[in-house]
Amino acid sequence: MYRHSRRRSTGVGWGLVGLGRAADTMIGPAITSDPNGRLVAVVSRDQGRADAFGAKHGADWAGTDYEAMLSNPSVDVVMITTPNAHHADQVVAAAQAGKHVVSDKPLGINAADARRALDACQKGDVQLGVMFESRLMPCFQEIRRLLVDGELGEILLIQADFSAGKGSHTGWRADPELAGLGSVLNLGVHTYDILCFLLDSDVGDVSAMFDSIVLPELEMVAMVLMRFANGTLAFVNSNEVTPMPVNGLIIHGSDGRIEGRGLTSPGRGGDLSVVTRHGERIVHYTDDDCWGRTIRGFTNALIDGHPFSPSGLDGLRSAELTDAIAASARTGATVSLSR
Repeated sequence: MYRHSRRRSTGVGWGLVGLGRAADTMIGPAITSDPNGRLVAVVSRDQGRADAFGAKHGADWAGTDYEAMLSNPSVDVVMITTPNAHHADQVVAAAQAGKHVVSDKPLGINAADARRALDACQKGDVQLGVMFESRLMPCFQEIRRLLVDGELGEILLIQADFSAGKGSHTGWRADPELAGLGSVLNLGVHTYDILCFLLDSDVGDVSAMFDSIVLPELEMVAMVLMRFANGTLAFVNSNEVTPMPVNGLIIHGSDGRIEGRGLTSPGRGGDLSVVTRHGERIVHYTDDDCWGRTIRGFTNALIDGHPFSPSGLDGLRSAELTDAIAASARTGATVSLSR
C-alpha cells in the first residue's frame, strides 16, 4: 500500500475512486491545483495502478479498498470517475459514510439509480455535485447572461451537435451493463444539460432516433428533438461517427441569434458569434480549465456553506431525460416527462 511522505493538513480533502484517463489528465490535476483542496486518497481495482497514480499526483494514500478510503477521516469529498453503472452505489456508500460527493456523469444509468443516490445524500446531509463541467465554461456563462438580459428576445429554437469524432465504443463503454447507453451517456448528456442551464428550464417532451435500438449494440448516433417546459424547441445530435465534427450551437431568438463553433465539446475552444439588429460581434474562447472550475467551485461551496451547481438534482433530471430518450428511440413514440 502506497503512502505519500509529505502530508498536508489544511484544505478540503479529496478521495478519488476510478483512475482512468479522465482522472489522470483532468480530475487529478484539477484537485491538486486547487489552493483550497488536497488529494488525500485514491482507489483502483489494481494496487500497482493506484500506487503509480498516487505517486504521480501526490496522494497521501493509495489502495484498492473503497471502504477503507471512506473510513479515512481526512477525506471530506469523494470524487467518482468509475464506469457508469457503479456511480449510484458508490455515491450511496460515500453519503452513508458522511462524505460529500462529486460524481462523474451520469449520476445513474437510470432515473431510479439517480434518485437513490440523491436520496442518500439528502438523508446524510451531504452535498452532491455532478460533473457537468461545460456549465462553467466562460462561453456558456456568457450565453446565459445574454439570454437572461433578453438580448435575443424570445428564444424560438436551438440546434446543437456534439461529436468526439469517428471512433468506436471500447473498454467498459462497449458493455451495456456498465455503460447503460452509448453516445447519449458518453456525449449527449453534456449538451442536454447545457441547454437546460442556458434556458433555465427542464425538458417536457422528447422524440428520439438512434442508429441502433437493439441491445447489446449501443447507439453511436442519437438524434433528439426536445420541447422544453418554457416552449422552446431544440434539436441535439450526439454521435461518434463524424470524422470532422463542427460541435456547434445555434440559438435563434425573435431579435437575433447566437452561433458557436467548436464549443460543445468540454474544455475545447471555439468562436461565438452574436448577431442582433445592432450588428455582429465575434469572440474567440480558449478553455481547458472547466474541470478545475468545477472542483474549485465544489470546494468553495463547502467552505462558504452554499449549494453547488450542477447539483444532484441536476443529475436526477438528466437521468430522467435520458430514460425518456431511450424509451422514445426504442418505441418510436414521443415521451413526456412528468415531474
